[in-house]
Amino acid sequence: MDRVVALVRIDDLVAGTLGAQTFVESTPDGWWYVARLPGERVVTVFVTDPAMARVLTADHWDGWRRALAGTQLFAERLAGLALKARPDTARYRVRSIRVSRLQPVAGAGWLAVGDAAAELDPIAGRGMHDAASGMRGRRRVR
Repeated sequence: MDRVVALVRIDDLVAGTLGAQTFVESTPDGWWYVARLPGERVVTVFVTDPAMARVLTADHWDGWRRALAGTQLFAERLAGLALKARPDTARYRVRSIRVSRLQPVAGAGWLAVGDAAAELDPIAGRGMHDAASGMRGRRRVR
């Protein structure tokens, strides 16, 4: 239904404080989020369209680092952390996060619900809604 990619960087947290919350910041070209991961790691993600992704990942991700440095919330927050960079091959990734849905979503005796029926933008926060729709759908298939 759309074309969106996530530009992902993972670092090891050496020192500093980063809570368990996921932080989100929008920019004209997409949105950023930063979250703490298990194992004292930090993930920094920029979600944008493929054309912008190509610009930001050129020259060994220099554009991505410049865009991150220009954020209002994250530049300061990440500057306060001591991060140990992983090798570039493990540190940076590009992932498709296209929004899509299964067609058809139902057939004789079956109904796809939740993640089986649709892939959504991860920031949409529709997990509870989709779980409830699955329960309603289960009653209809019987």
